[in-house]
Amino acid sequence: MNAKWIENIGAAAGAVTEHSFSERTGGRYWQSSGHNSEPVEYEAELLPGLHIGCGLTQGLRSQAAFGELSIEGVGATIVVCAEPTIMRTSILTGSFQSAGLSISPETLTNTGTLSDTVRALGTGCVVLPDVKASIAVALSAPVDDWYQGVARELVHEARAVELIGILEQCLAARQISAEGSSKKRGSLAFEAKDIIDQNLVAPLSLAALATRLACSPRTLTTAFRETMGMSLGTYVTE
Repeated sequence: MNAKWIENIGAAAGAVTEHSFSERTGGRYWQSSGHNSEPVEYEAELLPGLHIGCGLTQGLRSQAAFGELSIEGVGATIVVCAEPTIMRTSILTGSFQSAGLSISPETLTNTGTLSDTVRALGTGCVVLPDVKASIAVALSAPVDDWYQGVARELVHEARAVELIGILEQCLAARQISAEGSSKKRGSLAFEAKDIIDQNLVAPLSLAALATRLACSPRTLTTAFRETMGMSLGTYVTE
């Protein structure tokens, strides 16, 4: 993947940027850092492909035809585009650092949750704010000048693979959380059903039922509809 666009974005953002080809991923790894004494806004072309990254910023917002990214503090991002895309970005005053990898989506065929997310996106973007701060900061920090030549390229290679691991872990944790929430909603709905069945002669109000289950009426009605395929009111009156 041509690297000129990476250099153009780095220059527009006011960053010091370096990049190298990653043999393991077949993509281009990049790392950039800088400090802006005032807010910066710029437009830059993003090449077709998969672009993943993570880092630290006081505030960043990027907009494209397919969506918007917004980060305050630490975060990771996934961007997939099928054709060259103009992204409009604004960066708040302060220091920032980031690391990324731009590759062909097909490279991730067997990487699990990340490849599933990329396929589901088609063209679009995702922000993952729950990346562990210490890991994101360490990965995106400038590579020490002590590393030179082949040694420096190896550090870039290792970081490129680690970045994929970070995104994979964030997405897997999010999926587990979502599955757990779904199970909790199902359990809540069945508990509500049992209580309703036990009080058919003198039905409880929605507020009383929610209080008994230690949840809000809105959470209860949503959980019941999602699990049972009908509203609470419909179930009570049938």
